Amino acid sequence: MNYPKNSEVSTKVKEVEKKAERFLNKGVVGKSPFNLQRTLEAHEKIKLLLEELEYFLQKDIPEEEVLKKISNIEKEIDLIQAETER
Repeated sequence: MNYPKNSEVSTKVKEVEKKAERFLNKGVVGKSPFNLQRTLEAHEKIKLLLEELEYFLQKDIPEEEVLKKISNIEKEIDLIQAETER
């Protein structure tokens, strides 16, 4: 489903994509001895979340449901960031 460029969905999608991009561009993160492995796993999870978001946006789903999904993905990205920075 296509949403107008100035819609709330479009704005939220851009925010989530920017947040994911900032994390992916950080490089290796974390302080554990396995920080490279954890970073690679985190990057893979985020890429899968973005693919899931794209798939979800292509379906004919009400805007409220799309916004909930975006919110859940954003929370998941925040959680991944918090886990890798320990």
